[in-house]
Amino acid sequence: MRPQSIQKTLLRVATGTAILTVPLLVFKSTAQEPEARGQLISPYAIVANRATGKVYAVDSSAGVVTVIYASSNATATISAGKEPVSLAINEATNTIYVANVGSGTVTEIDGATDVPRATIDVGHLPYAIAVNPKTNRIYVSHTFSDALTVVDGATRDVVQVKAGSADAIAVNAKTDKVYLLGYEGTQLTVLDGASNAQSKITTGGHVWGFAINESTGKMYVTHIGTNALQAIDLATGKSTDIPTGKMPCAVQINLATNRVYAVNYGDDSVTVVDGNNDAAIATIQTGEGPQAIAVDAKANKVYIANTYSNTVTAIDGATNTVTATMTTGEHPFGLAVDAASGHLYSENFGDLKPGSTPATLSLDILASTPH
Repeated sequence: MRPQSIQKTLLRVATGTAILTVPLLVFKSTAQEPEARGQLISPYAIVANRATGKVYAVDSSAGVVTVIYASSNATATISAGKEPVSLAINEATNTIYVANVGSGTVTEIDGATDVPRATIDVGHLPYAIAVNPKTNRIYVSHTFSDALTVVDGATRDVVQVKAGSADAIAVNAKTDKVYLLGYEGTQLTVLDGASNAQSKITTGGHVWGFAINESTGKMYVTHIGTNALQAIDLATGKSTDIPTGKMPCAVQINLATNRVYAVNYGDDSVTVVDGNNDAAIATIQTGEGPQAIAVDAKANKVYIANTYSNTVTAIDGATNTVTATMTTGEHPFGLAVDAASGHLYSENFGDLKPGSTPATLSLDILASTPH
């Protein structure tokens, strides 16, 4: 999701009669100039650690990270820097990294103890963050900057690379390539993880999100302006446009089935693509203003956050049918699923009306799929 001005918000997600309320996310960042502060939304404000069954979510206003233990839904808070905005997990080392936009740092958290063990200075306004678990390198982009910070996870040494403005980062650990996407750009920057050398792949304008299938060597990029999903062969740079619904934004892949899901904000739908031949095979209606997606590959379930109908749509990946519509708090924008427990988590950003009273963000279980 690209930066946009919003009000502070509340995350409330229910399962049965159990309601768990946890203070969560309040983002502040620049809109046009660094001095003009709005709120910055990151789709990586909530992430699940598949190796440990824990979910982590930032609370920007409090400068902490909330950790939820999926097996029991108990919670704890971890100190971070000023205004934490996004998270990445190295499951190989069981380490969580938090980009703190307000303090220009990355907080390193021990995933076994959930205790901070280092603060790394990375530079002004860090935003997107990603990890290569094989090389143990962390990549951090910066708002209003063409700099990319590369952190050595073993030594915590920092290298600054000029790589162009990046609003999203994806890592292909298999090939040791890092992909940088600017929402207003027309090219994808490809960074060689070993040398930091760069190349470009043409994407066209109005790009929004992307996802990589390391097994097939393909990347899928959404294009809001052209109503298309671009399938890119990363080895050759050649691409194919797959028609979608209106204004595709979020995209995710079920790696177990090789199905690609493009969330169409403009006509409240999801386009399902067969990754074997890059052909659209189904269109599924959602709620109003879908903007986020989570895939539970183990259960073959897909979840869509509908920002303006305050719901999450649950989809059966085997039949491409809607199995449930679940009510959330106001304006859900982020989803994370713990595959081991089947628990799904959502976060909302509350009342968006001008002049509305800011609410406090919170977190709860939305649904559970037994495994």
